[in-house]
Amino acid sequence: MTSRAVALCADLPSLEFRLALRLEGLPLACREALEARWPEAMSGASHPAERSRIRLVLEASGEGVGLPSSALVTVELAWRSARRAVLRTNGAELELEVGDGEIQGQGWLDGARSRGAVDAVVRAVTTLALMREKVLLLHAAAVEVDGEGVVLLGRSGAGKTTTARRLGREGMRRLSDDMIAVDLSREPPRLHRLPFERAGRARVDASDQGVPCRGGAWVNKGATALGAERHGDPVRGWVESVIALPPAPSEAHSVLDAVGRLRALPLWVLEVPPAGALSSGVRRWMDGLREGARIPLDGPLVSLQARAAGGTEGGAPESMGEQEQMQRVERSPNVAWRILDGVAVLVVPSSPAIQTLNEVGSLVWQLADGRSLDAIVDAVVREFEVEEAQARADVEHFVSELEGLGMLRRVPETR
Repeated sequence: MTSRAVALCADLPSLEFRLALRLEGLPLACREALEARWPEAMSGASHPAERSRIRLVLEASGEGVGLPSSALVTVELAWRSARRAVLRTNGAELELEVGDGEIQGQGWLDGARSRGAVDAVVRAVTTLALMREKVLLLHAAAVEVDGEGVVLLGRSGAGKTTTARRLGREGMRRLSDDMIAVDLSREPPRLHRLPFERAGRARVDASDQGVPCRGGAWVNKGATALGAERHGDPVRGWVESVIALPPAPSEAHSVLDAVGRLRALPLWVLEVPPAGALSSGVRRWMDGLREGARIPLDGPLVSLQARAAGGTEGGAPESMGEQEQMQRVERSPNVAWRILDGVAVLVVPSSPAIQTLNEVGSLVWQLADGRSLDAIVDAVVREFEVEEAQARADVEHFVSELEGLGMLRRVPETR
């Protein structure tokens, strides 16, 4: 026996966000848990204004749909056109159509995994919808003190959640354990709690309007004493913490713009001891952030190209014979990119990850504008003062890797 259609929603009042979800064909036994998890109406509050309109309809299926529960990849998003995409998550699959300020979708979910499937759909579609508004999700804990927030970044197991909980016990307000949204369309950027963070234990109500983000700390646990120093690679530190899905082809540059604004926030390394009070030291560190100057929001698109080109027209080596075949390297036109603090940051509509390149890779990427492979090798030799054989091996490896990802291409040319 099945129930009537179930109307659920995920609200983020502080971002004027509402995702409305209609489920059809679910067993009655599933309804109560889902309605408690995603109530259709917020308690004691009117519906928020909608900055993004999301309407999804899913029908339960008796057959397994979506990605299996054992899959290491939990979400796949493939763009069929500029406006249409197919989304697959653990236990659900649906077709999406995106428009200006709206997303509509229809598909199926695995009735035997309905709760997990609904959670996965809500997380994935929320991530996509917020990205379109320059709101990025971070794999980060966050705390607030005196009306300002900081995010605690780090790899899994680094101690982000433990540090946030310790600071919470010492009087700071704990905003999140593992995931937070940062609105980069605002100045300063604002942090917002998410309804699906902490497995649904983080309730978001209409009174929560977010807090200004003062900066971030990359957490390293196991120190002998609390300490803080500037992060040596802030662009990569921020980018590695972004939870993203492949953007629509026309929106990749908007995501890059958001990343550029994210990197303008100061990022430090916070060395955390296993015991002892933390809050007084963290407060002093935050006071220092208030006094520090912010860096410019946008870096140059090209920083080394003119110098690395060596003054040769097109970068072609003068020793090439008239009939010798050369390989020229070109960037694929579907890749949106920007150089931030000397680091190449790439967004590809076919990839869920925002890519960052090392120093050599960033230089090669900038020079991959149709000039020859030999000219690029020469530029690497000059810039990094390495032997030609080593430079050629590094450039060949880098070009081959990105060629395999469809981000670079070699074009033979006979002179």
